[in-house]
Amino acid sequence: MNKKYKILWFTNSPVRAKDIVGSKTQGGGWMDSLQEKLEANKYIELHICFNWSRPLDRFEHSNSIYHPVYTPMPSNVIKRKFEKGDVRKDNQIRNYEQIVNDIEPDVINVFGSEGLFGLIIPKIKVPVVIWFQGSIHHCNLKWNTFLSNKDLLKYGNLKRNVKGRGILARSKRLLKTEEQESDILKSTKFIIGRTAWDKRILKIMAPNAKYFHVEEMLREPFYNEKWQKKRTGTFKIISVLSPQTFKGFEAIFGCMERLNAINNHIEWHIVGCNGKEEVISIFCKKMKLDPDKINVKFRGLKNPNEMVKLFLDSDLFVHTSHIENSSNAIQEAMLMGMPVIATAVGGTPSILKNGVEGILVQAGDWFELAGAILDLKENEEVAQSLGMRARSLGLKRQETDKIVNDLVNVYQEITNEANKLNS
Repeated sequence: MNKKYKILWFTNSPVRAKDIVGSKTQGGGWMDSLQEKLEANKYIELHICFNWSRPLDRFEHSNSIYHPVYTPMPSNVIKRKFEKGDVRKDNQIRNYEQIVNDIEPDVINVFGSEGLFGLIIPKIKVPVVIWFQGSIHHCNLKWNTFLSNKDLLKYGNLKRNVKGRGILARSKRLLKTEEQESDILKSTKFIIGRTAWDKRILKIMAPNAKYFHVEEMLREPFYNEKWQKKRTGTFKIISVLSPQTFKGFEAIFGCMERLNAINNHIEWHIVGCNGKEEVISIFCKKMKLDPDKINVKFRGLKNPNEMVKLFLDSDLFVHTSHIENSSNAIQEAMLMGMPVIATAVGGTPSILKNGVEGILVQAGDWFELAGAILDLKENEEVAQSLGMRARSLGLKRQETDKIVNDLVNVYQEITNEANKLNS
């Protein structure tokens, strides 16, 4: 390779410039790691476009050039409800097109298939590759797995739903987003995935796209620490979950009710929620329980270093979601060598093999989950063996130089194909 490639990322966050723009989000950390490594590649000139809630000029930070797009949202509830969303959408897309015209990139990399970014594909000649993260369609399929819309209305916050901010209102927005995602995937010619599940569904959802396999780079602190089994004290389970209806909180609560009836020296710690979220309240009301009384502890949002400390202080990582593609939380636990129990959904069976690098259970079956937890609690050697094999696989799969090389090769191949078509 002897050419320098100009790459434009469209992302939902300012990635490594979070501190520069004053972002408080904890998400997207894996993209920060990828960006840092890609910036060090002498064949890449990296540009990053992201939406922002206040006007910001183009700026440079580290070895990337940032292009913020001002996306104001009406502060007045009534204006927000009746303002035509299509007008805002069209304005944003025009702004994206202008940035593309100004930069003239070789390749555009859109992260995620659900946002407005992908709608530029039919409007420009620059090749676009979508980094597929997950499917809104499949999230909608699993939305009411345990909580019906009647439950969301009965136990939810009526005032927030009326204002369009509640959990029921969010489910309606996701249905509209699903239509948008479908249009984007049908129009894309190139897509990046990493599991058997996403490759299969994209044959149908993105029938015209060429599929590339590239793993996601994880956050640096998880490469640097190795988990070891605690010998004394309370048995601690840890999960990393966002407050969504399909993340399997009913399994956690149902499981802990049964485990505490047998052994009250077990705690379940959940990172990503503070316990005050509307969806957590709805689960608790429907199941008529108090998380504190069954030893479920909500730890809120944590940065990577804080998460590593919590992982090191835990005995087992458990993931209960009803749908996933390639959970970074599972892979970070594996990278540290933790024993893992996860639901056999979506792309998770591509991440770990049952009985080899972890244990797979049915989603929503808290009896099986409780039994699997007791199996590993009572068999420390088995748990440690699973963790060792998980770490070995993780270090190989998430090898940073290979991921960067794979991605640069994808950019190069897409550029070559586009040049052939335009010649």
